[in-house]
Amino acid sequence: MERDDIRKQTWIFDQGLIFAHGENWKAMRRFTLSTLRDYGMGRKTIEDKIIEECGVLTKTIKTYAGKPFEIQTVMTAAVSNIIVSILLGKRYDYEDATFLRLLKIISENIHLSGTPNISLYNMFPMLGFLLDSPKKLMNNRKEFHDFIQTTFIEYLKNLDENDQRSFIDSFLIRQREVMDYFICALKYK
Repeated sequence: MERDDIRKQTWIFDQGLIFAHGENWKAMRRFTLSTLRDYGMGRKTIEDKIIEECGVLTKTIKTYAGKPFEIQTVMTAAVSNIIVSILLGKRYDYEDATFLRLLKIISENIHLSGTPNISLYNMFPMLGFLLDSPKKLMNNRKEFHDFIQTTFIEYLKNLDENDQRSFIDSFLIRQREVMDYFICALKYK
């Protein structure tokens, strides 16, 4: 089974799980599903994370004491924190500037992806220099990528193979195993 190539998503995401192709996609999918099960998907463990986040969400809503407030950001942060707790092994405070910025650029890119300018760019890539949306999409992508790269480097520095606390830890260990395998295979050829 092969996946279709979409121009804007190719230059935004290149590899990874979501827009990968062929054997890379199959391997990443197998690893991801297996690892997510290890971290509680479909089990009581994930339920505990959801209950914990619901508690924080409830406390946050109570702080408004019945006054009107913008709930979308708080709800988005709560749902995102459940995902982040699996990926990073920690949660962010709803007021954390980095967390809020990441949520904003993700939301912006989702919105921009559905705009006529991006559709136009997909049909006529040579017009990209005239359109602001592809530039904004790329700037957001770079900022998000920089966060991910910094996070991975930080996790790599503190990696303990005997204490995997997050999806990233598992990914880095698996990456190391695969690299060791290829290095050994090259040595013996």
